[in-house]
Amino acid sequence: MSKEKIPVAKGLIENQDGKFLMLKKSKDYEFTAGKWEQPGGKIEEGEDRFEALKREVKEETGLEIHGSEDLVRIELEDENHINCYVLHSSDFSGEIELSGEHEEFQWVRPEDFSELEWHRDSAYILPAARSSEKYLENRRDYGSGMEISVVKALVQNQEGDFLAVKKSVIEKVSSGEKFKKYGDMSGKWELPGGRIQETDGKVGKKKDEDRFKALKRELAEKLGIKVSGGVDVVREEIEEENTVDVFIVLLRPVDWEGEIELSEEHSEYEWVRPEEYLELDWHRDAGYGYSPMAFLDEYLEMDLNYR
Repeated sequence: MSKEKIPVAKGLIENQDGKFLMLKKSKDYEFTAGKWEQPGGKIEEGEDRFEALKREVKEETGLEIHGSEDLVRIELEDENHINCYVLHSSDFSGEIELSGEHEEFQWVRPEDFSELEWHRDSAYILPAARSSEKYLENRRDYGSGMEISVVKALVQNQEGDFLAVKKSVIEKVSSGEKFKKYGDMSGKWELPGGRIQETDGKVGKKKDEDRFKALKRELAEKLGIKVSGGVDVVREEIEEENTVDVFIVLLRPVDWEGEIELSEEHSEYEWVRPEEYLELDWHRDAGYGYSPMAFLDEYLEMDLNYR
């Protein structure tokens, strides 16, 4: 049975000091009680995302939003199906007066995000805040870019740490111009994995893969390990210029074997805890691996039913 897709608008409200407004949920809210989040909420019928954010921020904080811009669209499919538009605003006025939904607020710098206790959905928006300047360099035109399917792994060792890999910095020359093979991802951290191959119409060119076959191939090629299992955690759809459909899969120690031997695509690896992953210098798409890692136990309790 397909799940109803819930449209949501969330705001990264930034002040003149480069700090973002974060709100602490009141104790009346069971799932999110006492946890931090960004202002915003459900888009009501007849509203667009900009109108919804303006209304929600006014209701929750008393602030008046005069203008906002798209940053990224994040669609999450676990036991629910949420379509979240993340917007940025530095054009606002008023004094903060919290409604009963929240009990506290803070203006927070991205480097201090790890000091607050987030709920799992709000944690997804932290990478957008950390990379907001990059996102604002490009105008969004949702639905106009390429669609790419990717699988990423939470590879876990016996100590319960997770594998992070650092993209290599490889310079190439084309027509006399130097460029980095991996572009903005060069020298940045990420979760291991890669694209799910699909048939392109040329016989023998590519083979259709599901996410588990793709993960097995990718980790053999890039890490030198043999994968024999895996557990779905969450499906993410990240849309900026393109739409990237990301399946996050857990590999427990019993699901893989071998010694890590990196291909040229990555220069080093580390075993990290979720809070340590949050502090790494990852490329902006890789940041969306933090929430599944930090809230893994919650995800594993869910009854997933992907399309």
